Amino acid sequence: MNNTPSKAPYPTFQPTRILSVASSASLLNWINQRIEAGDRILIIDFCQVMFMDSTGLGTLVTVLKIVQRAEGKLILCSLWGQARMMLDMAGMESVFEIYDGPVEFENSLSSLESV
Repeated sequence: MNNTPSKAPYPTFQPTRILSVASSASLLNWINQRIEAGDRILIIDFCQVMFMDSTGLGTLVTVLKIVQRAEGKLILCSLWGQARMMLDMAGMESVFEIYDGPVEFENSLSSLESV
């Protein structure tokens, strides 16, 4: 997993290939660092994730709780394939804010601001 620099104005984490027990610690550490730094809108971009297991899903729920306790917003982007199917099968798609990509999330914010 890596914290790839992004053009997005919000901190974005891009897990690579698999979100599982072996990689969940990196995501949790990143979330905690960003919250401690004062960030309240955090994006997880799944564009490179091909697989997510139940531990990865559990980590997402934990991360969501951490962000909500900090009165923040967690955004999931670019969910596809098996990772998206895992979320859907668990009935969790309505629990998370999911966008096709970071740009779509940013566009939704700008459309709210223009109202």
